[in-house]
Amino acid sequence: MTNPNDKPSGEDKKPEAPVSKPARPSFNVPAQKANPANPANNNGNGKPPQGPDPKTLALGIGGAAAAAALLYFLTKQGGPGSGTLSNNDGYSSGPIDRVLNTVKRNGPKADDRVTFKDVAGIDEVKEDLQEVVALIQAQTTRKSLGGKAPKGALLHGGPGCGKTLIAKAIANEAGVNFVHRSGSDFVNKYVGVGPDNVRKMFSEARSKAPCVLFIDEIDALARHRSAGSGSDGAREYDNTTNAFLVEMDGMKSRDGIFVIGATNRLDMLDPAATRPGRFDRKVHVPLPDLKGREDILKVHVRDKVLASDFDPSVVARATPRFSGADLANLANEAALLAERQGKDAIEMVDFENAKDKIVMGSGRAMVMTEEDKRLTAYHEAGHALVALMEAASDPVHKATILPRGGALGMVVRLPEKDQYSMSVEQMKAHLSVGAAGRAAEELIFGGDKVTSGASGDIEQITNIASRMVKEWGLSSLGMINYAAKPEPGTGMRQVFSEATMVKIDSEIRAIVDTASQRAASILQTNRPALEAIANALLDKETLTGDELKVIAANAGAVLPTPVGQGAWTQTGKPVGSAPKTPKA
Repeated sequence: MTNPNDKPSGEDKKPEAPVSKPARPSFNVPAQKANPANPANNNGNGKPPQGPDPKTLALGIGGAAAAAALLYFLTKQGGPGSGTLSNNDGYSSGPIDRVLNTVKRNGPKADDRVTFKDVAGIDEVKEDLQEVVALIQAQTTRKSLGGKAPKGALLHGGPGCGKTLIAKAIANEAGVNFVHRSGSDFVNKYVGVGPDNVRKMFSEARSKAPCVLFIDEIDALARHRSAGSGSDGAREYDNTTNAFLVEMDGMKSRDGIFVIGATNRLDMLDPAATRPGRFDRKVHVPLPDLKGREDILKVHVRDKVLASDFDPSVVARATPRFSGADLANLANEAALLAERQGKDAIEMVDFENAKDKIVMGSGRAMVMTEEDKRLTAYHEAGHALVALMEAASDPVHKATILPRGGALGMVVRLPEKDQYSMSVEQMKAHLSVGAAGRAAEELIFGGDKVTSGASGDIEQITNIASRMVKEWGLSSLGMINYAAKPEPGTGMRQVFSEATMVKIDSEIRAIVDTASQRAASILQTNRPALEAIANALLDKETLTGDELKVIAANAGAVLPTPVGQGAWTQTGKPVGSAPKTPKA
């Protein structure tokens, strides 16, 4: 009997039937011939053994490693590991992924699938940008008349007006990729990093074309360039801006890339960045008007449980100068207040309380002495009474001596309708109401007992009087703009003579003194009404505008027919305070 251990190396037991084996890849290695003189290298058939050859094994492992390395390179090239800007939408920018991206291009592109249905209150802006969406989708020239699709749009307006929301809606409506960057992403302490990041951003956008490239707070990227001198940091800013300008309209094509920039500091942008060819359209996104606020409220309460008494038109009338973000916050605060009280639905009173919290601040638990309460009550009563007596003043909404925010008490006035300019009559009314708090303290307690509580009022009436003289031409100095403004890129300021500055100071003082005297006269004439309002505040702590009117009339005050609808009262600050006014 043959011992199995005596078999030559590499010899195995033969199977009963032949078994088919998959063909092995050929690496062009010559087959080893059998050596009859060396039976150890032969099997029973005289053929070489079937064990793995070292050369074949080494070549097989090397080829597999090379294929794996090539696949990794093709997948990861241009991704975050190679130094490019990371993608916000989960797409990679390697050669293989670029092909895959064309398949995924019709998927979600921007956050939350925002569309134009979610953008309300700015119908004119939507109409302008819907044409842009159609042109992005077509990506063709209007051959009938020769018009070409715009290459970019610059959205500018106040904070919270919906610029970012509009950019997301454009990308989703057009069904293209959405690349988002912030202007601050290109500010770096290392020289050359900013311009390199700009080039990488546009390289990524080209790999995803067609796409919408949205740059938020673009004033940090394309601000005014210096006049050729400055620190190393200033020169780095200039280099970054230059790189952006070249990418926007240089030798490289940016076909299929629609660039949207957003800023609330349009004055800080370099003129070369805002010219046609880079940003063909400049779209102003304004604060919503009365109808716009109503439409925005309807959007933000769609997912909320509302009581039957909710009326968006009433809330819209009570929230002048509110932006879209303010209205979204109002709806959310009302929901939170209702939930905190265990209600099944959000009622109108919840919206009212939420508005007071936003406008006047959260209530503070403070232990005030009776003397402090009395001083605060007369101070706010002075503001309220003069506001009632000034026909051009905004209607009084509420007066309170409950501490809210940073104030011990306040009077809130709200305009009755939207207004886009302010008359001299309204300015004078604002000044008189602002000076009434200090005038009431002096009348009741004497000059030695007045407090520092009028500091905010003084700041605001000084501001409005200064603008009347320096910007609006409402003084004896005439229609000359004396406002000192920095020259872009240089920091230089306009300088006037000492004599002119003395005249400006004199005019401002005269306007403020006249307003103070008028407020003091109104309070002196209607002192019983002042006493009655102050006592009512001490008793109830908070009074509505209608309650204040009844108290003043019962005390003998002859209230004028209101004619004021000054829309520029800045809500959220104690009235008596001069409002923040628009530029002429």
